[in-house]
Amino acid sequence: MTTHGPTDVPQDIDIEALREKYRQERDKRLRADGNDQYVEPKGRFATRAQGIAALNEVRDELVAWARATTADLRAHGLPHPVFGVFDGVQWILFAAAHTDNHLPQLRALQAHRELAPQGPAS
Repeated sequence: MTTHGPTDVPQDIDIEALREKYRQERDKRLRADGNDQYVEPKGRFATRAQGIAALNEVRDELVAWARATTADLRAHGLPHPVFGVFDGVQWILFAAAHTDNHLPQLRALQAHRELAPQGPAS
């Protein structure tokens, strides 16, 4: 894995343009073709409950680490495939925003239960 040095935050960054790019990427995932847009699960989790538990565990570990670390998170960066290099603070903020981003998708699926895959629910 390649790491990068301290993040140089451009002073002339266009926040609205960045928000719009994020909205466009998000909207690509809210599509009328429902489940046809997704790949088949690989069976990593036997049930939805196991998948949710794993997601919650990773989230809780990230939160605990972020609260406890003394590392200079602005001094380390890793590339994001769409938005470029994020420093550590940006990655933590992105993780939260990414989770919030999925709420409209979940609500859309709840509104159209016929699109939800059939299978074990617990």
